Amino acid sequence: MPPRSKPISDFLLTLGSSGAAAGFGLLAIPLIAIYFSESEVGGFARFSALAGICTVLGVLRSDQIIALASDDREARTSTLVPVGASLFLALPAFALIAALSSSDEGASLVSIVVIGAWIPISTLQSAGIFFHQRRGDFKRPAWSKIIRAVVQVLGLGLLAAGLEGTLVLAISFTLAPLAGLLVLGLPAFGGGIDGRLSLAEVLARRRADLRLLALYSTPSIGLAQIVTQVPVVAFGYGFGDAASGTFYMARRLLLGSMQLVGIAIHQVFLPRWSRMRDAGIPFENEFRRLIPACLAVMAAVGIGLVLLVDIAIPRLDPGRWADLGWVSAWLLPAFVLAGGVITTRCYWIVSRRQKHELRVNLAGSLVVLVGLGAIFFTTFPNAVVWFMLAAVIGNGMMIAAALRSAGRQIKEPVGNGHA
Repeated sequence: MPPRSKPISDFLLTLGSSGAAAGFGLLAIPLIAIYFSESEVGGFARFSALAGICTVLGVLRSDQIIALASDDREARTSTLVPVGASLFLALPAFALIAALSSSDEGASLVSIVVIGAWIPISTLQSAGIFFHQRRGDFKRPAWSKIIRAVVQVLGLGLLAAGLEGTLVLAISFTLAPLAGLLVLGLPAFGGGIDGRLSLAEVLARRRADLRLLALYSTPSIGLAQIVTQVPVVAFGYGFGDAASGTFYMARRLLLGSMQLVGIAIHQVFLPRWSRMRDAGIPFENEFRRLIPACLAVMAAVGIGLVLLVDIAIPRLDPGRWADLGWVSAWLLPAFVLAGGVITTRCYWIVSRRQKHELRVNLAGSLVVLVGLGAIFFTTFPNAVVWFMLAAVIGNGMMIAAALRSAGRQIKEPVGNGHA
């Protein structure tokens, strides 16, 4: 049995480490703004966005079975599943898309290869984090995330070696999860556990969960990833690499901070609520209380970041990044709600209502993508505004549906949704 959960202390530790990692990540923003042009960042951003989409869709959400594992031996073997999926599905998909886009200016072939290496490495780090958190160890994952952020910033120092700008960004982002593995190790081959289950036995045990994750959770989070990443690509093709780079930097500024609360809740409360469900204990009230608190914290953090950007931007080269301040301010409401959507995912998984989640997220994502269509009919400033309005409506729909579903579960007889 996993150790008894300490949800508040575990959540604070996870939130604190995510906050520290986000803090180090924020240090990269002024460095990137000073030493890289919008076009350089835009060229890197478009290919890294494609890598992110391929990773989410290719892993098939199989990393979630690590947190749902019934014992340590099962969890140890489960770490192999998402890593294998990234190698056999996600990486080939990215290689194909990158090959079709190789004539594009903005990222060299070497940069694309380096970005491709990020796919299995980041998946391996994610699997290690889930493994240790499932065992009740939140300290090593915390240090792993902090080290990843520090190395990501230090990697930008490769500019001194005279390397191409997009290649420096690619190496920096790829070395980061590799460094984070130093404190996690390779759980499938170590971890201080006697023995491990065969992969076939794990797949047999988790057949129902894997089926739900592959059929419903993967398309659902894949839609979310597409909604998050496609604007970087779309604004680049619609308005050029400079617009793509500006949108990427605003997204990096806001989404990294918005996600930290949602991800902390997901990583701490997914195994906790899974155990509560298995014991027949309702968890929906706890979920409903977390959503408003999550949104309030993220809104406060986001406002602070936008004000910080408004102060820092005039101190940078006035000829570059002039649009970053107002783009960040307009996108803030959409990204606050995007962080709230992340918080709802663990509810859908534990309640085993992923099929309903997929329908809800499909509707919300379509609204966001319709708003993105404004790039074909208007100018860059107006396109950002229309996208923000659509994203607020779409993300709001997803959060409201999860709260409504949880409310209905509370009113149903005990055990109906927790068998």
